[in-house]
Amino acid sequence: SAVLRGTIPQQVKFITASVDTGGRKFDAAWIGWDLEGRSWIIDRVTIRQRMHDDGVLRDIHTGGSVDDWMMLLPEVLDRKFPIEGRPGWVMPVAAMVVDSGDGNVTEKARAFARRADLAGYKWGGWSKVKLIKGVAGKRPMLPDAPRKIDKDENAKPVAPVIFEYSLGVDKLKELTLERLAVTDDAPGQVQFCAELEGRYIDEFFGESLIDGKWTRSGPNEMLDLFGYAEAGRLMLKPDRKDLNWSDANKLPPWARAVCLEPEVGDLPPPAQGSAQPAAEKPKSLFERFD
Repeated sequence: SAVLRGTIPQQVKFITASVDTGGRKFDAAWIGWDLEGRSWIIDRVTIRQRMHDDGVLRDIHTGGSVDDWMMLLPEVLDRKFPIEGRPGWVMPVAAMVVDSGDGNVTEKARAFARRADLAGYKWGGWSKVKLIKGVAGKRPMLPDAPRKIDKDENAKPVAPVIFEYSLGVDKLKELTLERLAVTDDAPGQVQFCAELEGRYIDEFFGESLIDGKWTRSGPNEMLDLFGYAEAGRLMLKPDRKDLNWSDANKLPPWARAVCLEPEVGDLPPPAQGSAQPAAEKPKSLFERFD
C-alpha cells in the first residue's frame, strides 16, 4: 500500500527535491530513491505566496525579488521526512535542483544560488542547490561538466562562483514515461504517496512525443519535476564505487537518517549514589538535527 504523504518507506536511500519556476509560482516535488532506480513521490506542492516581515502573505514574483527565491530554502530544501516504521527518525533532502528559468529570472536564480552557498547550504564543499536549464534536442540527460557562472548580468566578476547544468530534457522525459510503465516492483518503478491529487498525476501526461518532438497539451510540471529529480540523482552519483551502502556509518551525510529524539538506550545511567542531574532545557528541532 502507498505510504502516507510526506513519509518515506525504509527502502528509500536518499531524497532529491526539484523546483520548476513560473512567473508567479514555484512548483516543487520531493522524490525518494533506492539503488536500482525505484522512486517514491513523497510530496508535491505549488508555492504562490510568501510571508513578509510585516506578517502579510503576498504573491510571489520570481522576476522581482531574490527574497522570493530564498523561501525555497526553508520550504523545500530544509524539509525532513519521517521514515515509516522508524519513529523519531527522519531523512534530509540530499539536493534541490532548481530551474533557473528564462532570461527574465535567470539572474535572480543565480543570485539565490550564491546566497544559499554563502549561507552554508553545502555538504562539505558540494552545494545542495543545483541550478539547471532544460535544453531540447539530442543531448545527454546530464552533461559531463556544468557551466561555471562567475560574472553577473553586467559581466562583472561575482563570488562565490556557482555552476549551472544544461539538461537534455527530451531524454529525461522519455525515461520518466518509461519508468511510469514499470510494474511488479521491478527496478525503475515509480510509486505514489497516498492522497496525491489527481491533477499532479495528470501533469505527467501534459506532453506527447509527436514526430520526434515533445508537444505540450496541458500542464506538464510533474513531468519536468521528475526529470529534474532524476538529474539530481545523477549528480549525487549513488553508484560510485567509493560508497559503501552496507555500512550506515560510512554513508555520505546526504544519505544518513537522523534521529530527532535520543533513544532510552543512548542515555548513560546515573552514577551510583549520585544526585540526578538537573534537566536540560529542551532543544529546538533544528538544534537536535545539528
